[in-house]
Amino acid sequence: MLGGTVMSSEELSKKVGNLLNLEKEEHLAPKVPVTPNGETYAMVAPTITKDNFILVDSQGQARRMDVGDSEGHRMPFVVQTIVEDGGTPWYVEFWHWITG
Repeated sequence: MLGGTVMSSEELSKKVGNLLNLEKEEHLAPKVPVTPNGETYAMVAPTITKDNFILVDSQGQARRMDVGDSEGHRMPFVVQTIVEDGGTPWYVEFWHWITG
């Protein structure tokens, strides 16, 4: 990220909980990048989906986004309905984390 800050996702989680499937224990990744213009990007923890994130624009409007990786087109779009794609197993995420 070029510029900006990083904040805890706890506060953001309170504001965007309606965009998460709390019955499936979805949550946000622990840290949230905040751009210099005030946009925030928070990864939805990979429990039931692999490639969703929350975008809060500089006016405060929150949207759940999908990067389109599992769909094969890799074009970001607004999620209308949460579609489970199996998520990412914890050991795969851990491997990515330790191997950089």
